[in-house]
Amino acid sequence: MILPAVVTGTIFRWIFDSDFGVINYFLTSVHLVDKPILWLTNSTTAMVAVVVANLWVGMPFNMLLILSGLHTIDDGLYEAAEVDGAGPIRTFFSITEPAHASRRFLTLAFGRHQYLQGLRPDLHNDERRARRSDDDFADLHVPADLQGLRLW
Repeated sequence: MILPAVVTGTIFRWIFDSDFGVINYFLTSVHLVDKPILWLTNSTTAMVAVVVANLWVGMPFNMLLILSGLHTIDDGLYEAAEVDGAGPIRTFFSITEPAHASRRFLTLAFGRHQYLQGLRPDLHNDERRARRSDDDFADLHVPADLQGLRLW
């Protein structure tokens, strides 16, 4: 698991490099900036670089979750909506969005888990897991089809 983080960090360090970075090269080539931006030394621009790198790392997994959820929706529902005369917007809000709500919850839960694990790697150790109880998450709303699923 450490290799993808190292590779991603190296790639994005090169992309956001102030002297030889791709982004600065592009921005100076099209004359949007006069001098290279110091992406990794300024706290504001460094935060932008970190957010972009995190999005780059997490996006493929989230897209796979969303795509797999979309493939589980029965084609018969779309055919019935077409026969009933529903347009694409009505079909989306009446079939796709409601059927995908539980998958969206799962995608957000996995994203939250990955985010928290990055902030506090000790959050998921055995001692903490032993102290955790179901009462810690009593106020969490879980869709009906996921209520039996235990994520932690």
